Amino acid sequence: MTRVSNDTGRAFEYAIAKKLAKYLESKKILFSFTTRAQKDNQRDKQYFEQLNEELKQDFSKAGDAAIKWMISQNWFVNIKKINIDRMPDITGVNASVVDIQLQIYNDKGLIFRNISLKNHHNALKHPRLPNLPFQCGINNPKISKLWREINTNIWKQFYLEARKLDNTTNLFRELKVIDNKFIEQNLYKPLILAVINFLNQYANNPDSASKYFKFLRGDKSNFFTIKNESNQILIKKFVEFKLPTQFKIKYPYNTLTTFMMEFDNGWRFTLRLHTASSEFFRNGKINESTKLDVLCENLDKVIEIDKVKK
Repeated sequence: MTRVSNDTGRAFEYAIAKKLAKYLESKKILFSFTTRAQKDNQRDKQYFEQLNEELKQDFSKAGDAAIKWMISQNWFVNIKKINIDRMPDITGVNASVVDIQLQIYNDKGLIFRNISLKNHHNALKHPRLPNLPFQCGINNPKISKLWREINTNIWKQFYLEARKLDNTTNLFRELKVIDNKFIEQNLYKPLILAVINFLNQYANNPDSASKYFKFLRGDKSNFFTIKNESNQILIKKFVEFKLPTQFKIKYPYNTLTTFMMEFDNGWRFTLRLHTASSEFFRNGKINESTKLDVLCENLDKVIEIDKVKK
C-alpha cells in the first residue's frame, strides 16, 4: 500500500468512526471511544481534512449508507452502551483485518461487531513474504530461519543480476525500461516458486491448511467488510465458514506474478506478488519489499454480499 492510499484509508476509517458517533449521539445512545480510538481519531483527522471536498462528501455518504444497513440488521436495538474501538494493524497467524470494533452492551449482554473498511479495492490483505511460516501456524524457529534465508538469497541473486543489467540504478522502473521481463523472470518467478514449494509441503496437513486459510480470509472471528464504491457500498459478510483440510496450487495463473490456491472447502484465492517500494536498493542494502495481494476469486459464491446505494 502506498503512502497516499494508506493516508486515504485512515481518512476513511476516521470518517466512518465519526459518522457512527454522530448517529449514536442523535439517537441519544450512550457511547464512548476507547482511548486507542481517540488517539487514532486525533492522528487521522488531518488526513480527512486534507481530502478534497468531493472525497469528503463521498466518505460521508458511505457512512450514511453503512449506518442505514446496520439499522436494517438491528444492530442498535435495546442498546445500553456502545464502545467504539479502532483496531491496530497486526501481523502473524490469523492477523486481523478489523478496523473498527463496536462493543455493544444490550439486554442480551456484550456483542462484538467487527468491521473491516475498504475504499475501492477488493484485496483481503497484503502479507509480506518473510512471515510465511507464521502465517501457516508454523512456530519452529529453524523452519522460519531457513525460509528467511531462502527469501534473502533470491533477493541477493536478483541484486547481482540487476547490477549486471545496470550498475547505477536502484529503481525497479528503470530496470523494466531496459528489460520488460527482467523483474518477472529474476525476482517474481523465483520468489513465487519458493513460496509454492514451501506451501506444498503442507498442502495435505489439515492444521496448516486451516490456519493459512484463516489468515488469508482475514480473521479467525466473524466480521463485515464495508467496501466503498462509486455509487454504492458493498457489505461482505465474513461470518459462517467451514475450515478446509487441504489445498492445491496452480501456477502460473494468468501471469507469472500470480498463483491460485484452491481449498477443499470451496474457497479459491489468487495471490499476486508485487513490490511494496519503488527501490530495490536503499540506504546501502537490498530492500526486500515484496508482498502479496490476496483476493478471493469466487467470493460471491462463498459468502453473502449486500449492496446499499449511497
